[in-house]
Amino acid sequence: MINTTDSLTLHGNDVLQNAAAILQELAQKAMDAESVSGKSNPELLTDRQARHRLALSIFLRIRRGRALTYPELTTLYNLCLVPDKQLDLAQPLYTELTGEAAPHPKDVSGIRIPIRTMFVLLWAKGNATLPHDFNISGVWAKYPELMDRSLGFIHKLAGVKTSNLHRSTRNFQYRVNWHRPEDIVFEELWEAAPVVVDKQREIKSKSKKGSKCTDFSYLTWLHLFAKEHPKIVSPDQARILEGYHAHLSATTFEISSTENRKSYAQFVKYWGSMGNNYSKNENLQSRRTRYASGIDGRKNKDRQRTEEKNNRAEETKKEAHDLLSPEEYALLPGRRRPTNYNYDWVIGYYNTQDNPDIEKNLTCWIKAGELHLGHIEDPLSINSRKQEVGYVHILMDYRLFAFKGVADF
Repeated sequence: MINTTDSLTLHGNDVLQNAAAILQELAQKAMDAESVSGKSNPELLTDRQARHRLALSIFLRIRRGRALTYPELTTLYNLCLVPDKQLDLAQPLYTELTGEAAPHPKDVSGIRIPIRTMFVLLWAKGNATLPHDFNISGVWAKYPELMDRSLGFIHKLAGVKTSNLHRSTRNFQYRVNWHRPEDIVFEELWEAAPVVVDKQREIKSKSKKGSKCTDFSYLTWLHLFAKEHPKIVSPDQARILEGYHAHLSATTFEISSTENRKSYAQFVKYWGSMGNNYSKNENLQSRRTRYASGIDGRKNKDRQRTEEKNNRAEETKKEAHDLLSPEEYALLPGRRRPTNYNYDWVIGYYNTQDNPDIEKNLTCWIKAGELHLGHIEDPLSINSRKQEVGYVHILMDYRLFAFKGVADF
């Protein structure tokens, strides 16, 4: 799975047991490394730096062996991510976990790195999939001997290919629960794509300019995986998935990229020829096929734009009819003229909601016009005949809008 939420995702029935065991292990490491006198009762120490180093031991002693709960794991997660400049936000969380009304500032600040380490080790055990805002700041500096326990098969497959791939791997691995090749399911990757693209867009919008947003940058790594395990994810599937991400990133939406979700079969059929390996003609043909099918939404958007344009034109026409004299209205710039040289355009042209039968008053005029066209059909060209119809068009405008369809002429 891919954790695209802002919350912890926990797995297994032994989460709380493993979390407690990890905390005890880390607390013992700190006690073994500490040389300050009085460390057997760390909660009584006055040495600020010693309290900072033994913050986890102090935390566990204050709790007096009370078992962790799932809500407390969430509170611990929120506490461990509080930055140095906002430690005042961490103190209420610490009080909630220990009952200490006025905890020592070093007890609060010192516990954050051990708690981050606990979540890394829970991830390594397959007990947790962490949100994108999780960070490992200070973890390996404090516990370098534990780094190997976090280097799973994701890291081993990436190896030392490039520094960018290595950095991306170290970031995205905590957002997924891939601890062995069989944990990767292509259908899950495909279904998660729109949400992942939304999350990447959100992260980028909140990041500093120029920063690398690698929290979900697993596509490059997935190409390596596809070469090693083509029966789980084929190289072609990896390529199509990358194209799908690119398509979702570039396509406009109103609320979310899920609006542009496509099935794998749909995307392969209509976008499968995307990429530099295909000719311009092939890409152009794909675009035409997508438009004709309506699958990419462009046809509907074009139809919607046309309807909106026509509605605006009708509103403008009605406003002009109400405000202008018949002579001014007939000569109004931009007034639509018939594009053919007969009188089929009259049908529905003048009718309105207020006067749905107004065109009945033009019956005689249409018959006279058609007789006139029959008279000039041979001697005049098509363009000339269109011009003649245009003159009658202006005359009909004047007659109708001067008398508003009341008189039967």
